[in-house]
Amino acid sequence: MKRTQLIEIVGAAASAAGYDFKCGEAEKIGSTVRNYPAAWLVTPAAYDISGRNEGTISYSLQLHMMGLKGASTVEQLEADALAIAASVCADPAIFCQSGARGFEISTQSGSLTSHGELSVTLSGVVSMGFYL
Repeated sequence: MKRTQLIEIVGAAASAAGYDFKCGEAEKIGSTVRNYPAAWLVTPAAYDISGRNEGTISYSLQLHMMGLKGASTVEQLEADALAIAASVCADPAIFCQSGARGFEISTQSGSLTSHGELSVTLSGVVSMGFYL
């Protein structure tokens, strides 16, 4: 339930930044991504749940952002990743402990597909409240 809402929030932020958004297992990136710039959210994993009938659930996020060489730069991908993190943290359903500063942006040394694209990865943890 919350995972679906989180995917929708990240997808809306990535789409608003001009990225073709997809979500799934990391192994499928190479066979699925065809349009650039692209944002691929690895299916969020819940790893900390506090409370029984109400509380918080924390998810780890890993968003791969890709752009073709010549059309994108690493600096642009990093700026867009930061903007997406800020947008996700601004959503009232999301609790970001340190805001967008709680995210890490790393540059990939190789491409994630056979297209030879540039890529960066936005990683972080977000929490959401739940009520049963």
